[in-house]
Amino acid sequence: YPSPAPEPRRPRDPRWTVLALLSVLLGLASVPLLREWTAIPALILGFLALRGLNGEARPEGGFDWRRGLAIAGMTLGGVGLVLAVVGWLSMILLHLGEQSRRALCIDQLRRIGRGINEYHEAQGHFPVGTHNPDPALQHLAPWLASAPEDRLAWTVAMLPYLNRQPKKVNPSIPEPSPKSRVPLDLEELQARFSPRRSWDDARNQSGASVVLNVFLCPASSARQKLPQMSYPGLAGIDPHAAFLPSDASRAGFFGYDRVVTRADVTAGLAYVGACVETAHDPGPWSRGGPATVRGLAPDLPRYSGHGHALGGLHPGGFTVLLVEGNVRFVADKVSPSYVRQLATLHGGF
Repeated sequence: YPSPAPEPRRPRDPRWTVLALLSVLLGLASVPLLREWTAIPALILGFLALRGLNGEARPEGGFDWRRGLAIAGMTLGGVGLVLAVVGWLSMILLHLGEQSRRALCIDQLRRIGRGINEYHEAQGHFPVGTHNPDPALQHLAPWLASAPEDRLAWTVAMLPYLNRQPKKVNPSIPEPSPKSRVPLDLEELQARFSPRRSWDDARNQSGASVVLNVFLCPASSARQKLPQMSYPGLAGIDPHAAFLPSDASRAGFFGYDRVVTRADVTAGLAYVGACVETAHDPGPWSRGGPATVRGLAPDLPRYSGHGHALGGLHPGGFTVLLVEGNVRFVADKVSPSYVRQLATLHGGF
């Protein structure tokens, strides 16, 4: 039998040329843009163009530049699609990582809050902002007393209470997870400090050099490296609010020599902030002064976000520990008046 005659090739159709060109243009756009809505059309148009061109008669010489365009468009579209998928997966992983860091940050603040309240149960008042080695001198000759920046901070006083189980359980406050538990003998760590000496005295360095992750936000670049503090106490609404008495309208939860009890928190334990997260000018966790106790300026139009007094560690907002022990995530766009109310014992001024 004679062999069948080959199917006749169609003449050139300009549509396939247009599709091949569009495929290349979309493929080129998909690589730098990392957008699947340009990569997928590039693949489809390149495939259609190549299928149509394969049904046409080949030009003399054997090479058809239009087929090369279609193949190039499909290749670029495939690369762009892969990059887009990798980009989406990276975004998902970053989001999950941020959610994990925020959850641990909240849990660490809950543990600090429980320690603060356990301190109150044991001592009858909340921790004082700094340990004053000469309280009598503070009243008789305050100009001779040690500066708050030279003293040990409230964090040293409450070390033994961080891992302690509460005698009274508040069902409205979630229990801190074991992840935030400090894997150290905190009573032994506290014993390394000499309260009557400055925080940077040589005798205190064995304790002050210890990195405590419970005081470091998981998003902090200093985590696992530096003995810094991400959660300073709120002193009130004034750069010098830490020196105010507890009945002052601008006074906050922590003061350098201020003794505060639950009865002093007249705005309500669930509405007053004790500690707040910040990336701004972190200092050693064992040092008194602004490293661990801070007042806020009264006239700022915005308090939180990157480069501001509060926050800067988590996108969109910051975490704040309330006196009762609960933790709240506050958006960066919150009203400044709300922050000022949160930072004072009496709900504003």
